[in-house]
Amino acid sequence: MTGPAPRSRRRATLSDATVKSRIARILAKLGLRDRVQVVVLANETGIVRPGETDRAAPPSRTVSESAATASRAQITRSRAAQTNR
Repeated sequence: MTGPAPRSRRRATLSDATVKSRIARILAKLGLRDRVQVVVLANETGIVRPGETDRAAPPSRTVSESAATASRAQITRSRAAQTNR
């Protein structure tokens, strides 16, 4: 069979550089240094709950609401830290 079928069988892949770049942009937008801070932030905002294994359970807030709240909190902490210097 020819046509679009062979192309549709290809898997979409991302290079390591693309993944690293996207992670770096996300970290920058959230004002975080590393992935450890992402985990802490996710725990603090309720995006994930420590010890919870049921991935099907819906979060109490949407990810975008939690991310916005987390971003505001991070900005507030950053400003407070700069003011205290």
